[in-house]
Amino acid sequence: MSFEKTTFKNNLRLLTIPIESVDSVTVVVFVKAGGRYEAIEKSGLSHYVEHTIFKGTLKRPRSKDIATEIEQVGGIHNAATSHEFTYYYIKVPADKIELAFDMLSDVIFNSQFKQADLDMEKQVILEEINYYNDSPIDKVFDYFMNMLWPDHPLGTDLTGTKEQFLGLKRKDILNYIHTYYHPNNMLLVVSGNVKKDLPKRLTEKYFLKQSIPTIPSYQEVRDFQTAPAVSLHYKKTDQTHFCLGIRSLPLNHPDRYVLEVLTTVMGKGMSSRLFETLREKNGLCYYIHAGVEAFSDTGIWFVNAGVDNTRFYKAVTLIMKELKKLKTARVSKKELHKAKEYIKGKLKLSLETSEAQASFYGHQELLSEEILTVRAVCSKIDSVSNDDIIRVANSLFVNKNLNLAAIGPEKDEKQIEALLNF
Repeated sequence: MSFEKTTFKNNLRLLTIPIESVDSVTVVVFVKAGGRYEAIEKSGLSHYVEHTIFKGTLKRPRSKDIATEIEQVGGIHNAATSHEFTYYYIKVPADKIELAFDMLSDVIFNSQFKQADLDMEKQVILEEINYYNDSPIDKVFDYFMNMLWPDHPLGTDLTGTKEQFLGLKRKDILNYIHTYYHPNNMLLVVSGNVKKDLPKRLTEKYFLKQSIPTIPSYQEVRDFQTAPAVSLHYKKTDQTHFCLGIRSLPLNHPDRYVLEVLTTVMGKGMSSRLFETLREKNGLCYYIHAGVEAFSDTGIWFVNAGVDNTRFYKAVTLIMKELKKLKTARVSKKELHKAKEYIKGKLKLSLETSEAQASFYGHQELLSEEILTVRAVCSKIDSVSNDDIIRVANSLFVNKNLNLAAIGPEKDEKQIEALLNF
């Protein structure tokens, strides 16, 4: 897959990804501002902006006006908030590309954020917060993040707590937009069946707004942990849902792909070690999964599962046993090959749409030191060795790095801490 990068005089970046095999085009605006850019007392602000930016502009006063204009050509629009960026996208038939540019520039630069719209959407977001608070599978991950980075924006919920969110005002949104929503803090990605130079011409027409000299950065993280930590949150449930993990590698770390292979061996797919051990051999859980997420300056590695309350200790013990194996025993050639093929296959299958391509390349351009093609990523995966896995496992999986958050009736943190021992 080829791509073209352009930087305009206002320092807006454009990334164009031509895909001749599709009849659509996806236009995405990435804004380099998300949850970790907020003051803790303003947690949820990025998410609030994302929810309300499509509510109306001077040209299109109502959210229905925006939706109708997009949907009458068969298009779709959506947005999402992460810790390090927020993105907005519109996907339309290829011959309607100018509509996507016009619409996105209008909502990004001209949204009115009328008080009535903010009040109405606040009720929607409160229900979203209620939904996650009532879902231990989701909420335990928030508790886990807060353990890793207490009193830090990276450790706060993207929605904010109810108290934090209810405190947000229209002036907070306007100040946030004024601070971060400028072309030199944005990346525009166009992916799909596009004519040569058309994205450049449309960018010049719709996005060459004036930038500002400086954009505030995020608060850096620090590693303060010296011993295993446990955080138990009482709830009367039939299952204990827990997240066990560590702070791990940042996005541009050279061992990032080693960790991806290690994670796949441990807990991705129904043939992974954790799935086989905890579910297939012991019947301890319905779901279990290992995951990794990388940020600019840090990362997380975790295992999450839900188990019968009486078998919580056994589940943690078996997970620790599998982690110990990774530190000492070599992965078989067959298992290593399977993990690599799993990652490469999943990657290729995930990139079959124009919006997926835009996300894959856009995320890299926004946060990484270089853009890797699918072929280049696969090459890095193939280069991972057994020695790499053992080295990284021994570097990361040590007692003082371990954290466990859980929701359920268990109250004895000391007994759980005793299990977190290599």
